Amino acid sequence: MTINAHNFVEIWNLAVPSTMLKRQFCEEECILYSGDFCQSTRLVASGTVFRTVLIWSIDSLGSHSPVKIKLEGHDGVIFDVRFLRKDLVASVSDDRSMRLWKLNLDSCTYVQLGEFYGHRSRIWKLRELDYQGMIATVCEDATCKIWEVPEDIEEKPNRVFNRSIETLKGHMGRNIRAITCY
Repeated sequence: MTINAHNFVEIWNLAVPSTMLKRQFCEEECILYSGDFCQSTRLVASGTVFRTVLIWSIDSLGSHSPVKIKLEGHDGVIFDVRFLRKDLVASVSDDRSMRLWKLNLDSCTYVQLGEFYGHRSRIWKLRELDYQGMIATVCEDATCKIWEVPEDIEEKPNRVFNRSIETLKGHMGRNIRAITCY
């Protein structure tokens, strides 16, 4: 499956070269800088240039899927979005923050669990570490920050965190644009 910058997905048959099985559009047409897919729920998280993350299904009837949940709170373009679990989404933005969102898929609502600040420039990417409750972010300020998500974050939502547990410095150049964690 591919997620297109114009907010649609294409599902491909890899056994037969160049054979597309389905093209599904989100009803909200916009430009994306990021996207992720949750296989267990068959939901797409689209990070838009309009400061929102759109959650929508690839299994809707017809060619255009309605937005199930619109995550709002960032003050800048969404540069990366990830499903950490089927009901937990992380996003990073031009506003220099990482945010965690708890989804209620039954009622199509959400709670912003936390905002994480500490980078001095735009955050490009995020990845969950294999260690329980830890997330790494990389940024235009040429740093990688390691964040520990508190175990009680779901019981005490809407908190602001201003300190990472580690800042990795020393990258030569102006940006770190990608990250892989094992």
